[in-house]
Amino acid sequence: MVVTDGKATGGNQPLVEAYRAASLLAITQVASIVIDCEEGTVRLGLAGALAETLGATTIQLAELGAEQLISVVRASRDGRAA
Repeated sequence: MVVTDGKATGGNQPLVEAYRAASLLAITQVASIVIDCEEGTVRLGLAGALAETLGATTIQLAELGAEQLISVVRASRDGRAA
């Protein structure tokens, strides 16, 4: 589970490094979920792009409730789409 707004800030090329790491993790086929916590009227969609690279389900933090999170985690664990 990754909780992010997608705005990578560490390293010399943070976005490149984040997408490279996501690509490597995607190869392992580990079930993943990205919680997009980006807020505001201007959204860059970087968390969604990271999730796509990772092969993960994306959930908007503002729309997330406990039951939805449980459902998505179970579906991801079981290899089903949420």
